[in-house]
Amino acid sequence: MVFKAVGRYPQIVVAIVILGVIGLFIVGSKHYLERTRQALAFETAKAFEISITTLHNLYSKEVVPRAEAGGIELTDDLETSTDKIPFPATMTMTYGEELERVSAGMTTSMYSAYPFPGRASRKLDAFQLAALNFLKENPEDHFYRFAKVANRDVVRYSRGISMNQDCLECHNTAGIGRKWVVGDFRGVREVIINLPRADALEEEMTGFAILLAILAVIFGSIVMLPTVNILQSSSKDNKTLVEELTKKNAVLENADLAKSRLLKGVGHDLKTPLNAIIGFSDTMNNEIFGKIDNAKYKDYAQSIHSSGLHLLRMIEQLLNTGAIQDTGWSYEEEALSVNPLLASIEPVLRSATEMAGIKFVMQPLHSDITLMGDGRALRQILTNLVDNAVKYSKANLITVRCQQENGKLVLSVKDDGIGISKQELDKLHQEHYRGNSASDHHATGMGIGLWLVDNFAKMHGGELIMESIPDKGSSFSVLFPSDRILAQSN
Repeated sequence: MVFKAVGRYPQIVVAIVILGVIGLFIVGSKHYLERTRQALAFETAKAFEISITTLHNLYSKEVVPRAEAGGIELTDDLETSTDKIPFPATMTMTYGEELERVSAGMTTSMYSAYPFPGRASRKLDAFQLAALNFLKENPEDHFYRFAKVANRDVVRYSRGISMNQDCLECHNTAGIGRKWVVGDFRGVREVIINLPRADALEEEMTGFAILLAILAVIFGSIVMLPTVNILQSSSKDNKTLVEELTKKNAVLENADLAKSRLLKGVGHDLKTPLNAIIGFSDTMNNEIFGKIDNAKYKDYAQSIHSSGLHLLRMIEQLLNTGAIQDTGWSYEEEALSVNPLLASIEPVLRSATEMAGIKFVMQPLHSDITLMGDGRALRQILTNLVDNAVKYSKANLITVRCQQENGKLVLSVKDDGIGISKQELDKLHQEHYRGNSASDHHATGMGIGLWLVDNFAKMHGGELIMESIPDKGSSFSVLFPSDRILAQSN
């Protein structure tokens, strides 16, 4: 769709791109302008606070001692005193009030949590309280906020004031009656600076913005139009490529369908003679029509029977895999009594384990329940899990357990075998992955048993949980959700 639009209306597309670039610049420049205003005001506030502090300290160190030596008294009331000089704090506060009066765009003030004379009744605002609390805990830091004061955009910047040697004697004799020591936190010095006018900065940026817009138009015309030609050519190539891929995909789908049909046909055709082989070999193995005198023949009959069963399981797994991949599995849901289901498959599972010389234990539910599910899939789940444990685990004991946990039905197969590493365990969900232990133990199979179990579990809205500890054993559990449990069976 995009390529078609570019091919039909290249000039419009180029114009939209150029306008988009200009629009982004305008939006970005407004953001940059605001950040610039704040940065300028912040740096000015820092410099102004340093200058006020320097003036305050110089006044305390040089002016106050000379005045006292000359018999001149200090006062915090300049309005009624004509023959006295102000305390350093009074001088600083008065200076800030004068700056405010002449609208200099900056001012300064001092405040404290202590009731200094003449300031005890002053109410601090939220910023001042926050600054006091923060700087008392962080005296070497600064505290600031961008805010509006009397409809002006300002930065409020403050730093803590600590008691120094030059101010110590005066505060201990003429202060609030507190015994001060050098380094005590006295309060906060705040400066308020107006942010630069936005229109002034905008005037400076207007010429640059116009120049940039012109350059964007020129650059867009030079670069984008050849790009449009390339896109038009690419659009034609892509259309041809899509057509070729569509044809090849159809060929592959037909080949895959033919493969599935062949697999199903061959599988079903093999099952009929294979069942006959299994049945005849079982008859011979059990000596139904008479005793076999030659032990070698009996061994052969047993091998034919076990090999036939193994081949039958492989064919059934292949057919089930094809059915699931093609979504051709005919899911047949029914109300299943769990314990009778386990009892019906126990002989098959026990036979497989005992032939391998492995002890087998079946632990059904203490009290039977009814589960909504596909009985064939549940039998296949147990068959595959037990078959894997027999082939790969080198276990002495395999336990099939059915229990309820947190409202869910848990069907698990555990073994006490060699276990599986974490890296291998993470890969076992993959179709046809057989793991290192399969080749180590010369186990046969196609590596689809767990893949089928996982798909059958998801078919029931459940999940397959795999747990294993190397040299300790493994546990494969299928969890069925509580909404599949109908009721307790009698």
